[in-house]
Amino acid sequence: MIHAFYLHGFAMRKPHWGPGPKAKFTEAQREGLVALATSRRKDLGLPYTQWSLSRLREKAVKREVVPSISEEWLRVILHEPEVSHQSYARGRRARTRSAR
Repeated sequence: MIHAFYLHGFAMRKPHWGPGPKAKFTEAQREGLVALATSRRKDLGLPYTQWSLSRLREKAVKREVVPSISEEWLRVILHEPEVSHQSYARGRRARTRSAR
C-alpha cells in the first residue's frame, strides 16, 4: 500500500472497478447529466442557486435525462469528466480541472 501511494499519490485511494456488467448509462445520458449539472438554475426557472445531488437527481429523472439514478452514481458520473464542484454547484460554465 505504501509503495502504491509513492507511485500514484492519493489517486491510489480511488476505487478501481473491474469490467463488470455493461455500462448502466449511455454516453448521451452521461453528457445530459453533466449538461444539466453545469446549467444555470435561473435559466431553468428554478428558485435555488446551488445544486445538491438530490435536487439534481430529481430534475434529471423529471426531465427524462435518465429513467432513474442514485446519488452515488450521479456523483461518480460527474466526477468522471472532472467537472469541478463549483461549476455544477453554482452554475458556472463547465471547466475541467486540467484547464485550470
